[in-house]
Amino acid sequence: MFKDSTWDQADLPAIKSYLKAHTAKTQGNREMSLLSIIWNWARGEGLTRQPWPAAGMERSKWKNKETPRRMVVFDELFEAVYNEGDQLLRDCMDLSTATGMRLTDCINVLMPQKESLRLEASKTG
Repeated sequence: MFKDSTWDQADLPAIKSYLKAHTAKTQGNREMSLLSIIWNWARGEGLTRQPWPAAGMERSKWKNKETPRRMVVFDELFEAVYNEGDQLLRDCMDLSTATGMRLTDCINVLMPQKESLRLEASKTG
């Protein structure tokens, strides 16, 4: 859609029509994020003076709606991963099971030397 366009021709309506026509909605959102990165790189290199057409639109939810993937991990799968994982992964799985923290947050937990363990999630605090 954009291959013959100049920087000046790529505007918000063109971007939104691309997203609407895209059959893989989440992939379309990822492509828009990549295009934004490329656009800002091009501005830094002096290839365009135009701002990213969707700048400031993040809160208007102009991108395709996404739903997170859901997966239930049953005991058999948990045990299989636990048995094959290294010590760091097993520690993170133990901490996540005991506290309900996300695995990503468990990886960043600093183990105290003398004091009690203080846990804080990075996503919501």
